[in-house]
Amino acid sequence: MKLKFLAITLLAAVSFLGFAQDGSGPKLQMEKMSHDFGDIDKGSKVSTAFQFTNTGDAPLEIKNVKTSCGCTSAKPEKSVFQPGEAGEIPVTFNSGRFSGKISKSVTILTNEVAENGGEAQTVVKITANVVTDIVAKPMSLFFPRAKTGQVAKQEITVSTNKLDRLEISDIKSQPAYVTVDQQRVDEKTVKLIVTVDGAQFPEGKSRLSGYLTYKTNSESQADMRASVTINIQKPLRVTPGSVFMFASKKGKERKINLRVESSEEKDFKLSDIKSSLDYLNVAVAEDGAKQKRLEVTLSDKAPVGKFNGTITMNTDLDAQARVVIPIRGSVVEPQK
Repeated sequence: MKLKFLAITLLAAVSFLGFAQDGSGPKLQMEKMSHDFGDIDKGSKVSTAFQFTNTGDAPLEIKNVKTSCGCTSAKPEKSVFQPGEAGEIPVTFNSGRFSGKISKSVTILTNEVAENGGEAQTVVKITANVVTDIVAKPMSLFFPRAKTGQVAKQEITVSTNKLDRLEISDIKSQPAYVTVDQQRVDEKTVKLIVTVDGAQFPEGKSRLSGYLTYKTNSESQADMRASVTINIQKPLRVTPGSVFMFASKKGKERKINLRVESSEEKDFKLSDIKSSLDYLNVAVAEDGAKQKRLEVTLSDKAPVGKFNGTITMNTDLDAQARVVIPIRGSVVEPQK
């Protein structure tokens, strides 16, 4: 009986493989596997159609069509095609976010049986070279070490590939600490001088963001935008920036060192150093002119459980009169 069952199983498997390999069943035959749009203008939408035929002897079902990004759309006219029936999958590409050479894919999932016995999938590709009227370099700005109370500047060079003369107007920027001026280089090039004013930075922030917008005389790229990211370099640098004392053992004292140093190589003084937690003490272990080492001690009397708090200290620097360091941790029962 077992031998008979095994023979039937093997026969079914052989029949299935033969079904997948001899061309029977549905079969998707593409007319082309790729399409090149060539040079296209930035902001334009271009379309093509991937034509196909069901060359099998059973109905072909297109179960799903997936694109590699939201810039591409593809949807078949219907989902089921009879043997010998032809169809097409329209594909549209939106070039608004791109420039230069691009390549995108469209994956077609059907009920055709693949060689491994699973559902077959077919991948077609589209390519293009997105040509821009306007080129802005860089497209965004990053100020890595802006200082409170000081001014920093960077430039964006805006140029045209096609226009006889580039015109820039209606320049706007946000927030108030970001301002923009323009400077013409030649008929086809304008520089945008972007200034960040550290005197207007909001207090208590280490990272800020803003943006600028402007208009050009290009029909396809009339509205332009650039983001501005600012890291504020404060006069004092604390390492580490937060105190973490998780999994501290109950009844056991624990120590961590903090280093406070001048990022400008200037002398400074600390005073009124405090911890918001009664069982956590902070003391100056090394008191150099430009660098201090603080010793943070968690008392052996600290209760079991999580804790959150702050270490605060005053300085003699107008640009950073107060330093606040977060504290997080926990005290656990020792393992037996």
